[in-house]
Amino acid sequence: MNRAIALVSMLLLATAAQELLAQTPRWEIDLNASRIQFDTASAVNAPSAAGLLEWRRPSLFGRLSGSVTGFENAGWSTQGRGDL
Repeated sequence: MNRAIALVSMLLLATAAQELLAQTPRWEIDLNASRIQFDTASAVNAPSAAGLLEWRRPSLFGRLSGSVTGFENAGWSTQGRGDL
């Protein structure tokens, strides 16, 4: 009986911990570099960075993301998105 109570208590604590972690904002940053080359043109180097931020609440979920890419001798490309 004591083992069953201990097991149920551990499961309840694990579930509560997951709920608290689910409400913690999550963020990440990705760095990347590409080399693009075609038969008809010279190679182009393209470094990029992308970011993500999301947060969760019991009745709300939000996400912001965006990226920027630099093309050698051709300028920059950016994009962004937000969801609620």
